[in-house]
Amino acid sequence: MAIETSHLNRRIIALLIITLFFFILFTARLFSVQIVRGALREVSNKNHELYRSERIHPLRGRIYASDSKIPLAFNSETFSVFVIPALVPKDKLDEIFALTESILELEKDYIMTTISGSRLHMYTRVLIASNVTLEKIIELGENKNILSGVVWQNIPQRQALELRSLAHIVGYIGPISPNEFKIRSGLNYSKDDLVGKLGVEKEYDTILKGSYGQEITMRDAKNKIVENTSSIIPPVNGNDIVLTIDTRIQELCEKALGERTGSIIVMKPTTGEILAMVSYPYYEPNKIYEDNNNITKYNTNQQKPFFNRALMSSYSPASTFKVVMTTAILEEKVLPTNQTVRCTGSLRVGDRYFHCHQRRGHGYMDLKNALAESCNVYYYTAGLKMGPEIIANYARKYGYGSSTKVDLPGESSLLIVPDANYKYRNFNQETWFDGDTANLSIGQGYLMVTTLQMANMMAMIVNEGKVYKPHFLKEIRDQDTGETIKTYEKEILHTLDLKKENWKLLKQALRYSVTDGTSSTVFMRNSVKVAGKTGTGQVGRDGHLNACFVAYGPYDAEIEDQFVVVTMVDSDNDWEWWAVKAASIVFHGINKDLDFVNSVKDLRAQWWFKQDERKQFF
Repeated sequence: MAIETSHLNRRIIALLIITLFFFILFTARLFSVQIVRGALREVSNKNHELYRSERIHPLRGRIYASDSKIPLAFNSETFSVFVIPALVPKDKLDEIFALTESILELEKDYIMTTISGSRLHMYTRVLIASNVTLEKIIELGENKNILSGVVWQNIPQRQALELRSLAHIVGYIGPISPNEFKIRSGLNYSKDDLVGKLGVEKEYDTILKGSYGQEITMRDAKNKIVENTSSIIPPVNGNDIVLTIDTRIQELCEKALGERTGSIIVMKPTTGEILAMVSYPYYEPNKIYEDNNNITKYNTNQQKPFFNRALMSSYSPASTFKVVMTTAILEEKVLPTNQTVRCTGSLRVGDRYFHCHQRRGHGYMDLKNALAESCNVYYYTAGLKMGPEIIANYARKYGYGSSTKVDLPGESSLLIVPDANYKYRNFNQETWFDGDTANLSIGQGYLMVTTLQMANMMAMIVNEGKVYKPHFLKEIRDQDTGETIKTYEKEILHTLDLKKENWKLLKQALRYSVTDGTSSTVFMRNSVKVAGKTGTGQVGRDGHLNACFVAYGPYDAEIEDQFVVVTMVDSDNDWEWWAVKAASIVFHGINKDLDFVNSVKDLRAQWWFKQDERKQFF
């Protein structure tokens, strides 16, 4: 009996011990949840309420043209509105959000959709509206006592002049994308930043951007600032950028091209400075700043207004490539300059006939006249004699097949100087035929270049063997003081070593091409002496033609006073020799310091224009 009692007592004691253990565990858990965590939460809330850090936006650097004191892109003062979700009373969420949406003319439930879920407990500001007018801010202020957790800040808004063709150069800014933020990791960017999307705004974003400042304030439990407790770290404003662009020349080129799909480049060959770059059609950055939906409209426009054809489009250089061929012929002594080749209108290569643009033939052609008359048969003959390797070698020395490294994003990657390896890699064809060489000799076939590369080709000739990196940056200035921080230093991109007499012969041949060649009946050569070459490239099988003119002048001026002009008119325009006509207007306008209208009048070339164009301009 005593044994049974002892056994029972042990069971009771064990039960009591287990019960006590769970009681202690439950009590500890309850203390943790209600007392410790509550205290921590209270401390945390107090810390959030006592110290608040707000970013101070820097002023983005302005963008200037070289000839103007008025910035092309600048900043205007506008407001952005934010919500700090944790400071919005949870029992008044619907009321506060509805009133805010009404004042700001936002869609119903827009704010709740933006900050739903776990974000409702954040003390971080959430942007709900930007570019808000002062009138709207005043209305928010009148309801400040009701709108707890709704705050606003004066934030600079990007604006631009009416840029027209300058838009491709200046660019625009917009909200940073996740991929852009990832790329800029560690470079002082945040997820709600605005960054450059195109043009100089994108290329020099880190220079223009500046650095955020901070305002740290102490606040009481009602989120009011405690007096004399603010601490400010001022922002560092972005630097200003001055471009090489001359707005007078830019406008002259823009109007000379008109509403024709294509591009014009004016370059200073001795430095690589781009004085003008026009591509049509273009877009208007201010329309994007006014309504972000216009980006979609531009992107879906079949004319591709975002597309800068001067450096994003690739073309067959057509007969302008005969400049490269002439260089190789002279230096490699493929044919003596006075030796003639008989052009009957075509040349048989293998089992095919390769035609000249003059179907009845040019007769006997020497080098100078072959370039001037753009005789295909002469260049077929010379190309087949020298072979594709020599042709490709000289093309690459001029810079074809590689990037110009211009300081503007989006340069075409379709930069091709073909050879047997290229043909095999891309078309799985092992044999390079004589027909491929014939096509290459007149700038057709697989060869692809940009308008900017053609400008570099002419700069190489002016400089007699040097091409400088083309660029838009002239200098960087401190936005606050106006002091020049950095001036662009020219950089050699390519070199080509030719005998001095061959440079002279090449220049003379290019001059002769304008005075007595294919462009002579159109180009107003008496206004300014110009050396150059026309090019006409067939696109597709429907007979549409790209028209190009590459030139430099004044031919008799000092090298520092000469400039390169390249005009490209795409195949979707009516054929009207407009590449040559536009270049004539540009050369005359620059040389005589005339605007478009007066350049045309001084040339007496109003008859070049259609009736509706004459009414518009003259």
